[in-house]
Amino acid sequence: MEKKVCSIPISKIKTGLNDRTVFNQAEIESLAASIKEFGLVQPITVNSDFQLIAGERRLRAVQFLGDKTIDGFIVDLTQEEASAIMLAENTARADLDPIDEARAYQIRIDRYGWTLAECSRNSGRSETIVRNRLKLLTLREDLHILIRSGNLQIGYAQILSDVGLDPNRQMLSFNALRDNPKPTMGWFRNICNQYREQQNTISLFDTGAFLQCQEIEKEKINPADPPHPSTTIPPKEGKQIKDIIRNQVKFWNGAALAWKQIGKPFKSQECLAAALALQYTLN
Repeated sequence: MEKKVCSIPISKIKTGLNDRTVFNQAEIESLAASIKEFGLVQPITVNSDFQLIAGERRLRAVQFLGDKTIDGFIVDLTQEEASAIMLAENTARADLDPIDEARAYQIRIDRYGWTLAECSRNSGRSETIVRNRLKLLTLREDLHILIRSGNLQIGYAQILSDVGLDPNRQMLSFNALRDNPKPTMGWFRNICNQYREQQNTISLFDTGAFLQCQEIEKEKINPADPPHPSTTIPPKEGKQIKDIIRNQVKFWNGAALAWKQIGKPFKSQECLAAALALQYTLN
């Protein structure tokens, strides 16, 4: 593969295909400070049509500095070859969150027909890890947010995704985890298995027992409690969509503070996760 390093106008570079969807602005600014002092040690890589293949964090850092050009390698690759390089770079970094990693594998399976073995070989991860990450995609979106933010540890998330529960029972299992001050992996696996047995036993045409289970959960809700993502729809205040989102971010941050003040830090973290998810849409 022939490479040519040159100064590339930033305005020509196309982004948007990165597996990484979350970028920490503080880390970008720290990288920018390093580049300003020592220069760009590792050039970015773009395809012959200037589609970015590797180095979006470096590109963002240079953009933060206000530079108009960036050193980079220009290569001539197929989309699949470029995708393999991108995957290898992203999975080599420790800060790629498990959901982005799972989606990266699924995209290549859907788009290029990759097998688990090919995902493993191109990412440098074991087939077991690839398989386990893919299972995370069966979980609810709100649980994805908690996994991304670290408020649902990957070990517990993996147990939950292994069981094959429907979305409602996933949340019931998570609620049990949230309410246990000293959970263990074995305890949580047992809880999930109990819900799986219930799910397998209840007929599709006999939902009474499950509805009763849901009602029990509802009875735990105290009307005096602060807002929570599982019980509250945030207000839509503002004329523009970005104004509405900003106000909802403030709403959930306020709810997080209220939960913290009454001694329920886990629910506070869930509200912070909701605020963080909304904030991502503004970036």
